[in-house]
Amino acid sequence: MKTIGFYSYKGGTGKSLAAANLAVCLSRLGKNCVLADFDVEAPSLHNKFLPAGKSAVGKGGFVGLMAEHFQHVDWHSADLATVEPPPVAGIGRFLYPLGKPWDPRWEAGRKDAGAIHLMTAGDVHSSEYWDIVWSPLWHELFTAYQRFADETIDRVCYDKILNFFLDLKAGLAALKPAPDYMILDFRPGATELSTTLINAWVDTLVYTFAFNEDNIDYLARTFDKLLLAGNSKNHHDAASIDNVAPFEIKVALSRIPTNAEYRGDRLLFSALHSMGLKWDALHVLHSDRDLEASERLRTGFQVRPQNRRLTHDYMKLFEELIEPSRLPAGWLAKEIGLAKNPDERDRLFNWELTTGALINPTDNSRNVAFKVETFQLLLKGLEDGLVQLLHEENVGRGAITIPSHHGSHGPESLVRPHLLDSVLRSAGQKCGQCFGRALAEGWSSKIELGIEAKIRQWCEFDSDVGFGKFDVDPTTIEVKGSRLVSCDIRLRESFLTPAEDTCFKKAGDHQFCSLMTGYIQGVLSEILKCQLDVTHEPMSLENSRDVVDATEMRSESCVFHAKG
Repeated sequence: MKTIGFYSYKGGTGKSLAAANLAVCLSRLGKNCVLADFDVEAPSLHNKFLPAGKSAVGKGGFVGLMAEHFQHVDWHSADLATVEPPPVAGIGRFLYPLGKPWDPRWEAGRKDAGAIHLMTAGDVHSSEYWDIVWSPLWHELFTAYQRFADETIDRVCYDKILNFFLDLKAGLAALKPAPDYMILDFRPGATELSTTLINAWVDTLVYTFAFNEDNIDYLARTFDKLLLAGNSKNHHDAASIDNVAPFEIKVALSRIPTNAEYRGDRLLFSALHSMGLKWDALHVLHSDRDLEASERLRTGFQVRPQNRRLTHDYMKLFEELIEPSRLPAGWLAKEIGLAKNPDERDRLFNWELTTGALINPTDNSRNVAFKVETFQLLLKGLEDGLVQLLHEENVGRGAITIPSHHGSHGPESLVRPHLLDSVLRSAGQKCGQCFGRALAEGWSSKIELGIEAKIRQWCEFDSDVGFGKFDVDPTTIEVKGSRLVSCDIRLRESFLTPAEDTCFKKAGDHQFCSLMTGYIQGVLSEILKCQLDVTHEPMSLENSRDVVDATEMRSESCVFHAKG
């Protein structure tokens, strides 16, 4: 059973997410694994597998296992010299078997998944949990190797702790189905709290770090200490040493913007040089802006793997962790079903909620930003102006007035049904035609794109600079020859609706949804060179499919039906 650990100096480098993605990737390859959370002060692995992860916590996890084995020990007064670890038994009761990784819609028929035995840190809502984790004995147990290396405890004292952990690893290896790999998520910071398990268990350590002076400096200062802990292993059977691969550390520069210049950085180069590493030994895990809102697994746990740049970064790292000698490079991405190139573009702009502006995150410039509130006021002013104009015209003709169907914000007037909707739709269509024409001209010099590829590229680009986050439902796309028959476009997080207001008005209409209906019709007509009719309705749980979780449903969500 090969053991891979994930470590970082500080949190926020994505080590836990990388560990969880590796477990899912192994399962997709048909490999069994134990995935264990040793970040006991801030455990998060169970959250990566919701809702199954919540059930996993109830199994007691690692802290629960330790509490049972040391149940007659006073965690606050005992020390290593007096503690005699008991025989290891009943490990399986503290682990939770996760389900198969296959997408229930697209991959349900596949049977060859490997098992994931999840060992959480434990029940963090239990007072006993924190009583043990913050006790002096817990600290002594997990700094035992470092104190042995510093000669503050003797060989006999360390050996009994080492043997307990080796027996524990043997018990994990004996689980059914037998694990091929064990993946450990260590707590960030203080290396001493990880070196005991590294010395006892770990074959390869993945050290993730951020691109800043503090992280790089700590990496350089602790690398040799971690390397020594891994290379000075003790084995029950001395003859087995010849069959054990040398311990190694993989360094991964994490959450790097695509355009960041890290090669040639003097501090990073100096750190790598001091560790005896070259640039080629450095793995890079690029930032993924969607993960800033919700840390989703990219290798596909009960959804299909997402063909993103970060997923491909994982594949390059995981290839070296799983089968480093296997050729050709890129075999792992192909095995789990990723296309050769990621199907994403860089998210160029962020919506800053407090100011309502679109900001370029690379330099925080606002040269292309605009105020959401201003645009909302513009549309509201257009609505009120039309209502007032029609009111004055009708009063002058002595017409009978009726309430406006758009609410009580403006005066009563004789408003023809959907007059404002018609005006907004026409304005949106003109805007969409202009934008779509510019897109089509940009594509004319490139390789010919298919209908679905054009729609997808528009959605991705418009999600950065347009009215909200667009996506196309791939299950609704129907094409006949070179003509689009139908498809559904979904708009989420639309900024057209004021935050303090609800998105849907009477009969489920978005306040300014007609503008978006016309806009989408205009864009699609230009980029596909055909006439389309577009209608809209609120997005429900039924038509949101797997793109939006029920817990993430936003009131600004809407679905648009395009028909040729």
